[in-house]
Amino acid sequence: MPVTPLPGGPLAGTRVLELPALGPVPFAAMLLADLGADVVRVDRCDTVDLPSADPLDAVLTGRDDLARSRRRIAVDLRRPAGAEVVLDLAGRSDVLLEGFRPGVAERLGIGPEPVCERNPGLVYSRLTGWGQDGPLATEVGHDIGYLALSGVLDGIGTADGGPVAPLGTIGDFAGGAMLAVIGILAALAERTRSGRGQVVDGAILDGVLLTASVDRFLRLRNAWGPRGTNVLDGGSHFYRCYRTADDRWVSFGAVEPRFHDEMLRCLGIDPATVDQYDRGRWPELAARIQAVLATRTRDEWVQRLAGHDVCFAPVLTHEEAAAHPHVVARGALLSGNESPQAAPAPRLSRTPAPPPRPTRPPGADTEAVLRDAGLGADRIAALVAAGVVRQANTA
Repeated sequence: MPVTPLPGGPLAGTRVLELPALGPVPFAAMLLADLGADVVRVDRCDTVDLPSADPLDAVLTGRDDLARSRRRIAVDLRRPAGAEVVLDLAGRSDVLLEGFRPGVAERLGIGPEPVCERNPGLVYSRLTGWGQDGPLATEVGHDIGYLALSGVLDGIGTADGGPVAPLGTIGDFAGGAMLAVIGILAALAERTRSGRGQVVDGAILDGVLLTASVDRFLRLRNAWGPRGTNVLDGGSHFYRCYRTADDRWVSFGAVEPRFHDEMLRCLGIDPATVDQYDRGRWPELAARIQAVLATRTRDEWVQRLAGHDVCFAPVLTHEEAAAHPHVVARGALLSGNESPQAAPAPRLSRTPAPPPRPTRPPGADTEAVLRDAGLGADRIAALVAAGVVRQANTA
């Protein structure tokens, strides 16, 4: 029988407090907000009412798409009164999400001990690059470093070049933020049995090492060669990108033999003359395929290969991807904003995610959030007057 969706999303009623951070922490908070959690983001006071015309400045001050679906409060965490505000908010929250280097939250007076003393049922999620312990725990880092130390970066690049840093989606978001969200959801599930919260130590390095499990398995058994010489890293003729006549690109992922043979037939090459896994012939076959693909434009190849099982896809820009019929049909990108945003995922049948709400400016909801937390009008006015909190001008 048909399922009647319930409003609010699967995390409706879950309250999350997000402390200031960049990249993976806002992304993790966005995932929770997308699933229906009530997320309050704590911003720095010096980001309130700043101009945000430059896209990079918008990212650095939390005005980008990662900050959607939140209420925003601005607090000076360096002051004891600001830390007390955070403790008040944490006392009414289910999850606190922070990305400071180890020891910083403790020095600010908002580490796990005082927070969990105020609220024993709270899940305290710590998302860092290196984790809460170990020789590198307090060192600075970025995505490229976590990939380098994990062994993953050594395998990314071409045979005749050095390692190439990919976009931060691999470490910061896939390895770090999603791992943190898994830990948060696991801790919330366990809390239904024990009634107690716990600290979640989410390290980007740990997440990268997890996602690299198959790569590491093969490499440590000498089943994977140097970068750019293997089946799935551009070394083979059937799993790589090729340039077309109009200086655009197409991709093939024809790993299975039937897809491989169909790819060759579509390109005018007799598969009976090709041993797919004869590595010595891969460069020659790649050159032959490149010569064929260079005779037509990218879009001509899209039309020519439509309906054939060859694991083919054109390499699109973000603008082109937003207009692709499959993306449009699934509603995978949401329009109506300055730029398309990814729709909430995964999709749940009975408790679907609510539509994302637009990004609010830093500090836009300071006074309202404090009122909801039970702070009286006199205390709120005193905090504003002292500069401990700031309310943005949203008129």
